[in-house]
Amino acid sequence: MKETFFNISEDKKRRVIDAALTEFASSGYEKTSLDAVISRVGISKGGLYEYIESKKDLFTFILNYAYEELFTYIQNKKPADADFPKDPLERTRSISSIAVDFYIQSPEIISFIVASSQVGEAGIRNHVLDVFDSYFLKLYESSDFSSAKFHKDQVLNLLKWLLIKTRNVFQESVVSGGEKNECKEKYLNEWKFYLKVLKDGMY
Repeated sequence: MKETFFNISEDKKRRVIDAALTEFASSGYEKTSLDAVISRVGISKGGLYEYIESKKDLFTFILNYAYEELFTYIQNKKPADADFPKDPLERTRSISSIAVDFYIQSPEIISFIVASSQVGEAGIRNHVLDVFDSYFLKLYESSDFSSAKFHKDQVLNLLKWLLIKTRNVFQESVVSGGEKNECKEKYLNEWKFYLKVLKDGMY
């Protein structure tokens, strides 16, 4: 984003962010039109280009904004004066229970995050994965993997896959008309099962 964007009023900044979140979430990166964003914001095309370099520039900004909002929410909800549990499975239990509340409170952000994971253009998709990885690893950087039977990277990749899966299933359930509290209960029960299997093993 251009420096001019950060100097505009908070109201106009909020309108640009909300419009971009909505359009990218509903249409996907490839099909999103800047004209649609402009229409939602209520400014001219020239006005929008005073703030952005391109559609990619806007998408990249919104991507980082969305993950920063989620990460900050999770960090702010962790136990007072303490970190999350050192054990990676217990940490995942804590994180997932907090994250689902964020999904409910900020549906436009989680819709965007899910849509961003489905970008087809290779360069953009790789950037999306890099941003997700950076925030994901921050959440686990102080975890203790010394008791795990498998390599830390293998465990993290499995937890990452499960986080993406449960997040996407939750979002699909809500979009399909599911009652949010029921979707949340299903999400938490799913995690309860996964974490038990990971802790005890199948056999």
